[in-house]
Amino acid sequence: MNRRIGGALRGFQACCGVLIVATTMLTYDTFQLIDGDQYRYAQTYQFVSVVVGYTTIQYGVLYIVFVISLRKISPDVVLERFLDGILVICSIVCGYMAQRKILSCNTRMFVYQAHCDALTWSAIACFVNAGLFILSLLCSFCNKKKLNPDATQNLVPRGNYGPSIPMLSPRNFDDDNTDRIIPRGNFKPEEDRTDKLVPRGNFALKSIEPDEDKTEKLVPRGNFIV
Repeated sequence: MNRRIGGALRGFQACCGVLIVATTMLTYDTFQLIDGDQYRYAQTYQFVSVVVGYTTIQYGVLYIVFVISLRKISPDVVLERFLDGILVICSIVCGYMAQRKILSCNTRMFVYQAHCDALTWSAIACFVNAGLFILSLLCSFCNKKKLNPDATQNLVPRGNYGPSIPMLSPRNFDDDNTDRIIPRGNFKPEEDRTDKLVPRGNFALKSIEPDEDKTEKLVPRGNFIV
């Protein structure tokens, strides 16, 4: 991903995360119980919305500081795409749940000190956040690394790779079984005497004649119980 485009997207995502957290927290007012602590009405998807918002803020700020500004970290592409995909799914789910509550937001919800405007903005922020992360995914997949010029150009090898070594021909055997190496360039077909080579070593066992079979005279060894 281009650094400028990536930095701009992460910055917008961080701002959108702040908006998600703020609007979600302002959807319901606080109330006080007997123990004196302050509590706030909330549903399960709103907890997820707050987590998504905080994650988006941290992700955007850390990316801008360490990747764009300081350039001390080179993010892993697979991990970056995985995190973007998770945040896309969570943002869409939270936006859908908030949108369902908007349809039923009426005077009866004022009993729970609900603010329909904040609920509407939280749904919008979730969908916008999902759109920004989808753009990040598209930019990540559309990014192509520059190929090595050796892969596209027919370059001539450079440098000294050492002196050339002449190829060697098969060994030329004389009558007294002495051999000498002849370069391939000076080799002549009439000098090839490889067909006169005699195999060395024993390549077969001595054949046994039928009358020499002495297996019937073998005596069993050991103690055998009948």
